[in-house]
Amino acid sequence: MFFLKTMFRKPKRLLFCGLVCLFLLMVLFIRSQEQGPFCENLTDEQNRVAVNFQTSVVGEILKERRRNLLQFCANKELLKAGNSSEKITRGHFVYDIKHKFVYCAAEKAGSTFWRRLYQIIAGLSNKKSPFDIHSDSALSGDQKTFRPISFDFIHALLQESVKFVIARDPFSRLFSGFANKLFEVNPSFWATVGRIVIRNTRKNASKESLSFGHDVSFPELVKYVIMSERSGAYRDGHFIPISDHCRPCQIKYDIVAKMETLKEDTMFALQQLNMTHVDELMKTIENLDEVSELDSIINTSQHTLQRLVPSLPVSKAEGLRRTWRSFQYRGYIGKHIKYPLSKEEEGTIDNKGLTQLFQNAVKSSGSRKSRLANRQLVLQEAYGQIPLEDLLALSDIFKTDCGAFGYNCKPDYIFKPTENVQTNFLDVWSA
Repeated sequence: MFFLKTMFRKPKRLLFCGLVCLFLLMVLFIRSQEQGPFCENLTDEQNRVAVNFQTSVVGEILKERRRNLLQFCANKELLKAGNSSEKITRGHFVYDIKHKFVYCAAEKAGSTFWRRLYQIIAGLSNKKSPFDIHSDSALSGDQKTFRPISFDFIHALLQESVKFVIARDPFSRLFSGFANKLFEVNPSFWATVGRIVIRNTRKNASKESLSFGHDVSFPELVKYVIMSERSGAYRDGHFIPISDHCRPCQIKYDIVAKMETLKEDTMFALQQLNMTHVDELMKTIENLDEVSELDSIINTSQHTLQRLVPSLPVSKAEGLRRTWRSFQYRGYIGKHIKYPLSKEEEGTIDNKGLTQLFQNAVKSSGSRKSRLANRQLVLQEAYGQIPLEDLLALSDIFKTDCGAFGYNCKPDYIFKPTENVQTNFLDVWSA
């Protein structure tokens, strides 16, 4: 009786409480729907995949990476995972039912190589090596993505499959995207992203720069990334965090590979998929560093000469030097090896000659270990140009990648540099 009297005396309070509860339920529902099929939220007991991490030292490292991922992602499953639409996110996932395998491909994180390798794993190509498939065909081959399939099918795949992702240090990945897409000769990318970067970051830009987008600087790219991530406008997949593409706190990956240890991690993944019987494939992976280096030189040489057309505001002399510098950034060519072509030689060199020139430069550059030191030097030089305010903004953008994949979002070489690097890697004409 007391309850009834209270209920009739205070209908407004009850109505208010009811509306609050309804609102909270709606918020939770909307959050879960935002994740769509990418909110797996499986416990280890529910996940029917068994990855044997005990087989090697590499396995123990990968086991620790997964432990870090699960620890970071605890209670984050229903939080907003990224700004990409579900349609775009679905396109980053490919799967193979036969081998019970799901791979999330993120740009500038080994995706060109692994998309080609996936074609062999899934039986979409009869090639024996990923490098027998041209890099321009990395996205072809009737690859099976999450785009056309149902929520229920995706959920079943995630339960039954080995889930694989490749991570990369976000600061290294961002500069790699700059070097490959904006610094090297890439007119189609200049015309889209390059022009947008210049229009939104450069005061008093010339008509030529606004028309071609060919001369974006690294500090301008950083400002563009900050702007696009904050506004959600003009985003490009090469500069979007891997966690936005691949949703690590929703997918709970079984194998977290890294670009820094790609050969060893790829070998481990192939062992789990029972692909080690393919001798030529395994030989390629065992020599991955050397083979991928040669593949990159051949493809980049071809693209450079094809793209250097007279209508561009970039001369052949500048374009060839940009490619030379890019190979130094990657650690292919030693920092002390000087650009060798005369003006006359630049005018007559063909694809075969350019490829041979770069290969000779690699051979003259000393050990791979000494060449790879270039990568750290150019990162120090590039990020040394970025104001602290922008560095802190980048660190915030990268925080999920850093937390989920075990990277430092405030590395000392960027935030506490001990010396000014004087390599002039970013100066094309001093090559």
